[in-house]
Amino acid sequence: MVCYFLLWSGGSLLHQTAPLFAVHKLDLSLQILLLSGLGDFVILHPWLQALLDVTYMLLPLLLLWAVLKHSTYQYFFAFLNVIYNIGYSLLLTGLSAMSTQWFVGFIFIPALFMVKGELSFYYALHCLRYLFIIIFFSAGLWKIRAGGLFNLEQMSAILLRQHGSLLVSAPQNWYASVILSLVRQPGIAYIFYALGALAELFFVVGLFTKRRDKWLLIILLLFIAFNMVIMKINYFPWVAFGFLFWYSKLNEPLPSITKTPDV
Repeated sequence: MVCYFLLWSGGSLLHQTAPLFAVHKLDLSLQILLLSGLGDFVILHPWLQALLDVTYMLLPLLLLWAVLKHSTYQYFFAFLNVIYNIGYSLLLTGLSAMSTQWFVGFIFIPALFMVKGELSFYYALHCLRYLFIIIFFSAGLWKIRAGGLFNLEQMSAILLRQHGSLLVSAPQNWYASVILSLVRQPGIAYIFYALGALAELFFVVGLFTKRRDKWLLIILLLFIAFNMVIMKINYFPWVAFGFLFWYSKLNEPLPSITKTPDV
């Protein structure tokens, strides 16, 4: 609900953006969705935009109710959340300037509740933990592959691109002054870029041991805070992935043994 409120307060929901055209991106899933004509249909019908927004809020509440009530509908609502969130995130990012990275948690976290029993949930949690580690670690590898980690002016260029409109419209703003000073000192700006890349690469430790999960959790939270303060990129929904590292310290539950009656 907090993330939904952030979307609403930022005017980022479908009915608030009132899209006029689709933004084509290098995303095969998005292109398939747009080629189906669904994007144009949503653009032409504001009532459908509002309906999709309301459904996006209600489905997690239904899943929460099913989990708390131990309802058999839990698995259906979990599956429905995953499928719907994929489609909604593709539509919203395809009809606006938002990135699908913001919605990763909405897609993966409900999948944890598509299993039955404590043991199955334990393994599902750890599978998702490994998946997130691979995603996070691969982001650090990409910085090496693309050469950004070897470019001293990389962070300065990113800041210019990220905050270009602010630097032009309000150069006297204190935040704009801080960003501009970092741009003018690429060496200092690069330190932030290198620390971010090292944080991503450090996550590979989690593939081999759970003993450093406390540090991985701290690094993840600092990474989210860093992007919010310096880059104005909101990765707040990724906080949900922090629970994967918090609960990884729990021991594996023993499988239930059904006692056979004596003959």
